[in-house]
Amino acid sequence: MKVSLKMLAPVLGLALSSMALADGPNPREVYVKSISHGGTGCPQGTVGTYISDDGKVFTLSFDQYSASQSRGSDPAKARSYCNLGLELNIPQGWQFSIFKIDYRGYANLDAGLSGVIQSSYRFSGGASTPVLRQTLSGPVATDYLKTDNIGISSLVWSPCGVTRALNIKSEVRLEGDRARSGLMTVDTIDGEFKQIYALQWRRC
Repeated sequence: MKVSLKMLAPVLGLALSSMALADGPNPREVYVKSISHGGTGCPQGTVGTYISDDGKVFTLSFDQYSASQSRGSDPAKARSYCNLGLELNIPQGWQFSIFKIDYRGYANLDAGLSGVIQSSYRFSGGASTPVLRQTLSGPVATDYLKTDNIGISSLVWSPCGVTRALNIKSEVRLEGDRARSGLMTVDTIDGEFKQIYALQWRRC
């Protein structure tokens, strides 16, 4: 599926940066090889994928990544999730870890209703970070920003000498009075939703 950047409404972006890495790996050797996805918020056929020519940035556009409810609606619609698998090319002799991630989205919630966005990160076969969560309480109708700052003690480092996917789990859901109406989505009202992944490096 071909996706124009101008057409990307909800988006998920990844920036692989070599900033402040004086003794880090050659940035030309670090890039996204492929992306897989699955979940109620990103089933097959509903996601547009863009990867820059140098593999440093990717963008995913979503058609169905939202949680909503109203009186009498299906409770299952009040939760939506997306699992991503990123295969990255990493130079030999280096490990990396995510340490900061920004999420942007939109929430419209009645009083008595809360919206939750949460995320966690894990390399295949390894331990996961704690679940990182942000809650918005109604009444509210606003864009939101969620920033994950993962402390040194919680860093999840890539394995040395092997290639494994980086798994990213994210979720939006509504909690509270089932008679209230609400919407929480990964689509901002101005058509932009980004997650920017900064990488921290160390030698094996």
